[in-house]
Amino acid sequence: DLSTNALTAMPPQFLSGLSQLSSLILGNNQLTYLDPNFFANTSLVTLNLGGNRLTQFPDAWITPLSSLKALSLPLNSITARDIERIVMLPNLIIMLAGGNNLRGLNMSILSGLTQVQTLDLSYSQLDHADFSNVSLPQIIMLNLAGNQLGSLQNQ
Repeated sequence: DLSTNALTAMPPQFLSGLSQLSSLILGNNQLTYLDPNFFANTSLVTLNLGGNRLTQFPDAWITPLSSLKALSLPLNSITARDIERIVMLPNLIIMLAGGNNLRGLNMSILSGLTQVQTLDLSYSQLDHADFSNVSLPQIIMLNLAGNQLGSLQNQ
């Protein structure tokens, strides 16, 4: 647990000798960037990057994070385009991404989250939500509070 420090960067090879590490908590720091290969050779199941200043979720993170079941990214500057990458994580059960800039998010891409049970997109500047082509068969909790939704569609 490295949360609630003043970290602005992480050494690119920091996780290289920690191949059995299953949980990494870097929340509430001042991280703006992590090397695209930062997660190489890891087997993380839980990752908390919330409360930082991250602006992207690179393609290079998808393969090494394929075992991820819980991802916490709230209060960063992640965009709708990054969510399109995140839905490619096949085992994700919990995704917390509230407090980001998800304006323009195409809700139909959320159907890629076939295992997700908890999805938080609250306070993410969403201005519309068309669920007509969305299938979230395992969803138990969906949080869209604090957005700018004028209407919801489901047809």
